[in-house]
Amino acid sequence: MHWRLVLVLVGVWASSAAAAPIEIEPFYTRNQSPLVQIFGLPPAEGGELFAPGRTSAKLILDVANVFAKGTNENHEVRLDGEIYRLTLALRHGMGNRLELGLDLPYVWHTGGKLDGFIDGFHRTFGFPEGGRDQCARDEISYSSIADGEALLWMEEPSDGIGDLLLTAGYSLWRQAGMVGKRALALRGALKLPTGDSDDLTGSGSTDISLRLAYSDSISLASRSLSWYGILGGMLMSDGEVLQRKQENVVGFGTLGLGWTPYDWLALKVQFDGHSPFYQGSQLAQEDEYSVQIILGFTAALSADSHLDFGVVEDLIVETSPDVVFHLALGGRF
Repeated sequence: MHWRLVLVLVGVWASSAAAAPIEIEPFYTRNQSPLVQIFGLPPAEGGELFAPGRTSAKLILDVANVFAKGTNENHEVRLDGEIYRLTLALRHGMGNRLELGLDLPYVWHTGGKLDGFIDGFHRTFGFPEGGRDQCARDEISYSSIADGEALLWMEEPSDGIGDLLLTAGYSLWRQAGMVGKRALALRGALKLPTGDSDDLTGSGSTDISLRLAYSDSISLASRSLSWYGILGGMLMSDGEVLQRKQENVVGFGTLGLGWTPYDWLALKVQFDGHSPFYQGSQLAQEDEYSVQIILGFTAALSADSHLDFGVVEDLIVETSPDVVFHLALGGRF
């Protein structure tokens, strides 16, 4: 009898959590590598903008565990640590076509506590350690050495306010149907150097990005599927981290799919990728294209609030953290 009562309570909660099927939105995350998260690479957002007078607030926590080590004749790179990035993201609808917003992050670089868990996971499933088993656990060590010169050297924990991101969205096209919506928007972002490049909470650069964002919950509605895609580019001024290696132009994109088995629940898969932020070392940790996969879900907590959870893995190894745990609590007012 107890399990039947639990099922009834879950059913009552689920039916009251969302008055309409939950909307599929992208996971609001990005590459959390210590050498990438300092720039203004914008997290994915869809083509649908917020209605006039409506405000969205999200509190996002990304916990990234990174271990990447590479050497060649002239260069050596080591990235070993754990990154906690807490972001408050606000968006507000301004008229029928315009949306404005800002992201305020706080960043911690630590030795962390996840090394033992990840080592055990690798051993259990037979995944390669990649040198993890030869290094001390739960320590922080970031370095980039070129021709014997240390361009980056950080072995102490740090934390601080990150770089502020100002955002804007303009609706280019929108179609509303009986079973869903299609929307295309032009989105832009301006990243200001409010963080500290010495602590890797900022890059010291000013970055501008533009992207086209498309969302479609009509084409595959018969299968309870929605999809979205983003394609864009970013211009960066010279920063203060690995300055002589830094690129000034980066391209990026996202492709995602969501399935709603229940009105209150969406299961999602998302692919994020970008071109290199650095050049010159011929090492994956700095010079390679990066692609990540995010698997997780969105659950409605009420008609105007939801919870996102995702796990991020690096598909091109050592170009992004080994694993990132993504958690976001969002609400609309």
